[in-house]
Amino acid sequence: MANVYPDVSEHQGSAVTDAFNRRFLMFRATSEWDRPDAKAPANLAWSLKARTAAKVDNFGVYVIPGFVSNKVLPARPGTLKVPNDCVGMTDWERWSGK
Repeated sequence: MANVYPDVSEHQGSAVTDAFNRRFLMFRATSEWDRPDAKAPANLAWSLKARTAAKVDNFGVYVIPGFVSNKVLPARPGTLKVPNDCVGMTDWERWSGK
């Protein structure tokens, strides 16, 4: 069976809570303007605690390219102190002519 997981960001209204019931979480680290996601610090804190408590198997963060240099983008999860053993993803989409 496929691993179905949510992709969350500040647009979902609140940070992830203990009501979360999946084994994997992916949350946004930065926007396409290289602005940290407002909920990323809280989502990271929850994910670290949930992984330690075996509530999730692991978690990941994603960044959105857009209006920033590709040289800058990979370093952004490090500004949140995302651990190296989680998943990283680039959310590559076509929108607004980019």
